[in-house]
Amino acid sequence: MKTNEPLEPNIFVIFGGAGDLTWRKLMPALFDLSRSQSIPVHFSIIAVDRVELSVDALRKRLHEGVEKFARSGKTAVQEWNEFSRHIRYLQGDFKGNATYTELSDQCANLEKEWGSKAQRIFYMATPPSLFGEIPCLLDHAGLVADRERARIVIEKPTW
Repeated sequence: MKTNEPLEPNIFVIFGGAGDLTWRKLMPALFDLSRSQSIPVHFSIIAVDRVELSVDALRKRLHEGVEKFARSGKTAVQEWNEFSRHIRYLQGDFKGNATYTELSDQCANLEKEWGSKAQRIFYMATPPSLFGEIPCLLDHAGLVADRERARIVIEKPTW
């Protein structure tokens, strides 16, 4: 969806951000959207996961997924570097309040930096057992209080 209208800032939070679904599907799709200029100038992708990983290691892994699965084909180094600077990593327990406090702080800092409220999309690329818990913790942390700007996406398992 290409538009001449400036798109509102966007924070895309992926629970399970270091996992296979993010590697194979989500990041290649987000990169393709970026390449077609269908993502706002002010956006951030916050990958949340339990594994110990540096943001550089995560970006390297995600780049491999983009190279392999993106519809738009191979990426130029400069193009990937520009896109990947928007990727952040938050290591945390999906059931721990501290994870959501840190996430809330990161969202607030981004909005302050951009001088604008952002659309917040919370994508659950997690086991179904967490589908009931993560939204409750997001609500408890005040992350979905603005119902006009917050969306929760559940990846429907296929089996």
